[in-house]
Formats: sequence, C-alpha cells, structure tokens
Amino acid sequence: MGTPRIITLAQFYLLPIGTIVSPVKMTTCVHNVVLMDIDVQGVLQVEPEHRLVGRDNWSIRLRPVRPDISIVNGRLRTSDGERSYSYPYNLYPHRFVVWED
Repeated sequence: MGTPRIITLAQFYLLPIGTIVSPVKMTTCVHNVVLMDIDVQGVLQVEPEHRLVGRDNWSIRLRPVRPDISIVNGRLRTSDGERSYSYPYNLYPHRFVVWED
C-alpha cells in the first residue's frame, strides 16, 4: 500500500476494481459551482472508505468497507448498501482519496 493521494475523475478510471477510496465531500455554491468541502480548520473533508465495485461510461459504484451504523428508535441499524454516482451531473465527486490500490 502506497501513500494516500488525491486523484481526479480521469485518474479514477485507471484504478482497478477493488481499490479502496474515499470520495471528497463536495459543496454546491452559487450558480451551481461545486467546491470541495473544507472544515473551519482548513482540513479537506472526505467520506468514509469505500471499495470500487464497478464503473461504466455513465456511473461509478462504490460499496462501504464497513457498514454504515446508525441508531433508529433506540436500536442499532446497519446499512452496507452500494452508492452510485452518475455523471455528467454537477454533484458527483470530482476528486477521490485513494487509500489502497
């Protein structure tokens, strides 16, 4: 495993299926301009780790490495559902952090 790095969508398409990545959180601003989300300390915000499970000419499919855990009505609930990003659409992540390839 190499050093984590930030890549563009074009570089993402060169990654093998099974790569561990985190989408960079995106924020929509005025006039549909999409910016990377940075917290008050100036730290880039990223989603939890996901595994690349598929891609085609119109979408990217990611599956969480660990289930997403939440508490609903006092009970633990897990979801490991696949996340899909379609494009061209201005809210899909334009950058990804590659943790392992």
